[in-house]
Amino acid sequence: MNGAFYLIGLCHVRNAIRTFSMDRIKSFTVLDESFVMPEDFSLEDYLQSAFRVMRGSPEKVIFRLTPGAAHVVRERIWRPTQELRDLPDGGVEISVEVPINYEIISWIMGFGSAAQVIEPEPLRERIRTELLKAADQYT
Repeated sequence: MNGAFYLIGLCHVRNAIRTFSMDRIKSFTVLDESFVMPEDFSLEDYLQSAFRVMRGSPEKVIFRLTPGAAHVVRERIWRPTQELRDLPDGGVEISVEVPINYEIISWIMGFGSAAQVIEPEPLRERIRTELLKAADQYT
């Protein structure tokens, strides 16, 4: 994802399936042991609560894109829960259930002034604050 490799596997510390960023692994030891994947494990199900890689509790997010950026979301299905509504000006309103974390925040912020979060209000305020901090660096 975005040039980085991730490993999904059993975390012996937490005794749970977790997602590991390969870039953060400082050392490893190859063991002469094998691992049998649980029969009830489904990668698709595991990633249902993620936007890209990072998992979390999904929340409904609604944001709008201007006509110039609208094609980005119209070209593909980002999440199975997404709903698109065409706006009179040629833009699009996107409703999607995703975990609110760094991935969704940076993705929305990547659209710059072409994006506007409608709800939830805490996400709208968080992005507003980040954009104001970023703008202050250029004054």
